[in-house]
Amino acid sequence: MRHRVGLVGAGGAGSKRAAAVIACDRSQLVKVCDLNRREALSTAIQADADVVDSWEDVVNDNSIDIVIVSTTHDQLSLIGCAAAAAGKHVLCEKPLGRNPSEVQDLVMAADSNGVCLRAGYNHRFHPSIMAMHQAVEDGRLGNLDFIRGHYGHGGR
Repeated sequence: MRHRVGLVGAGGAGSKRAAAVIACDRSQLVKVCDLNRREALSTAIQADADVVDSWEDVVNDNSIDIVIVSTTHDQLSLIGCAAAAAGKHVLCEKPLGRNPSEVQDLVMAADSNGVCLRAGYNHRFHPSIMAMHQAVEDGRLGNLDFIRGHYGHGGR
């Protein structure tokens, strides 16, 4: 079974998510929406996906199984909640909301509609992050009262 995926927000993070969907043989990118039509077209052409003008067109498409929400922070919860209410599984960029209330609304929307909600926080499984976690768990760094790290994307 191939999961049919809709993308809302084709900018920096969204284009990376789209590339992962395209590379996976179990998924198919079928619709892309972005306020910047050029960004949407650039992403959609790689997957022969349709470009639509509004996020509602993605969320309300009955053929879509999963919606990736990669927009500005003020839209993440709104679009994610609508996608969950429409019965779509949701991958939402971080942060899931601007405040605890928005996050709670999103979690409740997913729970009440029986869909999966995931935050796009992929560093958790990065080998270097996992190695650091293991070093802390093993006590190799002693008793820590505070730790601060920096891990970013090169070139930005």
